[in-house]
Amino acid sequence: MARRNKPKKKLSIETKKKNTLNPGIVVLALSILFFVGLYYLHTHPGIFQMPSHDTPRYLHVINGYSQEKRVFDMNEDQTIMEIGALGKVQILIREGKACIEESSCPNQTCVKSGWIAAIGESVICAPNQVMIRIQSSTESIVPEFYSE
Repeated sequence: MARRNKPKKKLSIETKKKNTLNPGIVVLALSILFFVGLYYLHTHPGIFQMPSHDTPRYLHVINGYSQEKRVFDMNEDQTIMEIGALGKVQILIREGKACIEESSCPNQTCVKSGWIAAIGESVICAPNQVMIRIQSSTESIVPEFYSE
């Protein structure tokens, strides 16, 4: 017995137009994305600049409880004591690295975070409202604290 092939449906021109994407729209959309990306890179020039080894590094200590901001040079080994919302926070700077060595917070997540050494890295003790962050300048990373 011979098998009959079903005739294929012929797509009309209108159906084909509905299913295809106009190449002009694709080119326009990609061009817009390209120029928006170029504009973003132009307005944010430091986005791809990696700090060199001679870039100065400063440890910013921000205490939300006492609303104090202090800056320390990362080249000097020192121990810093902060009084947070729950008690004392001890911060160490050794050999260009920093860490929260001791804290009176219950979970000790900030202590377990370990050492930070690169620009942009930070450790936060949320219960004590203390944050340490490494920056390449002494300018404050927090403009002003908000008072209630």
